[in-house]
Amino acid sequence: MPRPEPPPTSGAPWRWIRGTAPGAAPRPGALASLVWPPRPRHAAALLAAAVAALGLGGIGFQGGLRGRLPSDLDWRAAAAVLERDARPGDAVALSPWWAERARLVLPPGLPVLSLPRYAGEDLLGVKRIWLLALPGAPGAGEAVARDLAARSSGGEPAQRIGAFALSRWDLATPALPLSFLPDRLAGAIVTADGEPCPAAGPLAFACGPTRVARQVREVGGGPRACIAVRAEGSDPVEIRIPRVPSARLLRAHAGLVASGARAPGPAVRVAVRAGPGEEAEVEISGPEWRGFDVDTALDVPSTRDVELVVSPPGPGREICVDAAVLP
Repeated sequence: MPRPEPPPTSGAPWRWIRGTAPGAAPRPGALASLVWPPRPRHAAALLAAAVAALGLGGIGFQGGLRGRLPSDLDWRAAAAVLERDARPGDAVALSPWWAERARLVLPPGLPVLSLPRYAGEDLLGVKRIWLLALPGAPGAGEAVARDLAARSSGGEPAQRIGAFALSRWDLATPALPLSFLPDRLAGAIVTADGEPCPAAGPLAFACGPTRVARQVREVGGGPRACIAVRAEGSDPVEIRIPRVPSARLLRAHAGLVASGARAPGPAVRVAVRAGPGEEAEVEISGPEWRGFDVDTALDVPSTRDVELVVSPPGPGREICVDAAVLP
């Protein structure tokens, strides 16, 4: 019987040598040849392993998610606590912001806020904020609680209600408006392209492609109650609101609605006029919610007309504007 040929001592030292006797342990060089040099099959194997790991991770995440989300009983219990303890001037902040079921479950008339952050937000008309949080849920964190704590003069620590943690923060300097102009739109006089716009509903006006209405729109990462303006003409849209209570300050905000914020178009100019020499203007080119103030004289009659002047946003775009009278 012929003897097997001895392995060569030169050539490719990292290859698994053919002719290794069946059952013999592979040499170290043979094992290394499985991963080096890299070959297409190595990339395919790594991709398959990564997909498998992600799949197992996703299954594990989904399996543990149910324990971190509220049940129907948790929602009813949180609603009952707020029904009992909330009072006028209260609002509810959500963490994470996507827990929008709160709008359907919580007591009607209790404002629900779903902003990613609260630093710098005016929070008009809010004295106390209840933070309804889901610890451990995707998107939950401490940022909202830190923002509210920085603006608070006291409150109540968190209490657990099933999957929820419910706490209360009392704002140190609440902004309590004497009047909120979007709510007075029914008595406004609206003009577009030099023509008056007839009423198209309780809080809406329409003339041609121009629409002016009191709406809730997504601007700057959250829902905003505002006067929404759609217009494609060349002349500004003028909204005159009569008999607005006089005070020291008019605080206004404006921003492009998220759905049309990226549509091409020039910057939109928004001006607020309260009387001779009492005017402020801002240019809006994106979805940020920008605020600006008009300082007003105190030696004026108890009411005055306030005018909002908005340049046309252009096709496919809508701008959201509000203004509040602050003492």
